[in-house]
Amino acid sequence: MPDRHSYAKLFRFVKQYPNFNIATHLQQLADHLDIASQTIVFMIQVFLELDFITVQDEVVNLNPNYRSKNLSSAPSYQLREEQLEAEKSLLASNTNELVSFVQHCLAD
Repeated sequence: MPDRHSYAKLFRFVKQYPNFNIATHLQQLADHLDIASQTIVFMIQVFLELDFITVQDEVVNLNPNYRSKNLSSAPSYQLREEQLEAEKSLLASNTNELVSFVQHCLAD
């Protein structure tokens, strides 16, 4: 999960460089910000859900009317937190707990 500092770096970049084509320059952006490209894609999704940015024809721009919102209020952010928590729980489980979990999932 990206930290607040990473989100701030991406936000500053979008603000400073309008009309950024994410499709053609994603890897350059990732290298510049020192953030993995798949993480940047996730962060852009969060920004979109919070109406911080617009993406049209793969071009990213700051929404001039954005309002400050908590990152954790974005649905994709909440889903990622849930996924990480489930992963953490599964990694800490013993064999019996894993078997029980799989059986429960198969029963649903």
